Amino acid sequence: MKQKKEIRVFNQSIVGIPCRPKEFLEYWQEKIALIPEEFQKYGVVDLEAGGEYDRPCIDLEIIYTRPETDKEEQMRERERENTENEIRRRDMAELNRIKRKYHL
Repeated sequence: MKQKKEIRVFNQSIVGIPCRPKEFLEYWQEKIALIPEEFQKYGVVDLEAGGEYDRPCIDLEIIYTRPETDKEEQMRERERENTENEIRRRDMAELNRIKRKYHL
């Protein structure tokens, strides 16, 4: 079953954001355009003031959520199976160790 995947398209501290309305709007449109059109309604823009008194900046993170691709789903399932197999292997090794210790 497909799961939702969170994709981070931008994550950095920025300084020097344009202050004129047209350039300001273009700047933000350029950042939002990093989200594919079909997923923009699932996008989130997170702004946080950062920096120091003499060098202010904005920490900007832009993410969106989408269904995982078939390949991502296969990789996730493969990783889950590998993890389960490793746990089973370790459990069996521990069981065999205990059997040897107690002559079972």
